[in-house]
Amino acid sequence: MTLWLMTPGRWLDACLRKFGIALPPPSPSPACGGGMECGHTRRSPSLARGGGLGWGEEMAWGPLSRARRLLLAASMAAAVLSGCSSAPAPADRYYRLVDVPASDVVAQQWTNGTIEIQELRAHGLYLERPIVFTDVARPARLEQYNYHHWIYAPAYLIQQHMVQRFRASHLAGTITDDDDGPAPSFVISGRIVRFEERLAPAGPSAEAELELEVTRPGQAAPLFSKTYSATQAAASDSMDAFAVAMGQALEQIYVAFSKDLMAIKAAQ
Repeated sequence: MTLWLMTPGRWLDACLRKFGIALPPPSPSPACGGGMECGHTRRSPSLARGGGLGWGEEMAWGPLSRARRLLLAASMAAAVLSGCSSAPAPADRYYRLVDVPASDVVAQQWTNGTIEIQELRAHGLYLERPIVFTDVARPARLEQYNYHHWIYAPAYLIQQHMVQRFRASHLAGTITDDDDGPAPSFVISGRIVRFEERLAPAGPSAEAELELEVTRPGQAAPLFSKTYSATQAAASDSMDAFAVAMGQALEQIYVAFSKDLMAIKAAQ
């Protein structure tokens, strides 16, 4: 029998049976013999077979019986829905790059003048704060975590990290990230090529690749330009360990970049 041909009683019984719920018929009061004159009836043959109310049987249950069944059905439906409710979403978490301790930084002054470090250029996913990851089994696919974010967008995050690092190493007399600061002798700019977590059976690692160049204000051709890459294994599978590993990977790039600048200075 199709749903639209069912009486309300049959329809309700069919819906509840989908959830494994079988409703008992209302019992007549002690003062009632179960007859129609009291608004009750003895157990329906249809219900005795596990079926719903038959044609003409629903009226024998009376209006009070139907209200009782609807109230009970609503209560059970609420219990079913509450049991199917989803767990709360995980909390958003934000990570910063940890600065290398000043005691671990080798002082290397390249110029007595001012170096301006500009915000790096970025494209695509690297413009956004969600942390990007890739799996070694699918190296061409990049994905973003839903609940793990950098505290700033990577372009600004790396710029500020680089400023603190080169101030600690005294790379120049003055290190600035402000276009309105003192007139710079040199400008460091660059582009983010890779900045992500790499998942592998041996454990996660941080991968960074930056294209860095040094220019003199007013000169179109760069004084120096090179792409640097570094990989640093994380100490554990946690995102906190990955954030620390990313700072260490960037430190590898800073060390290599500083050595190249020192080589230029020596050649001049």
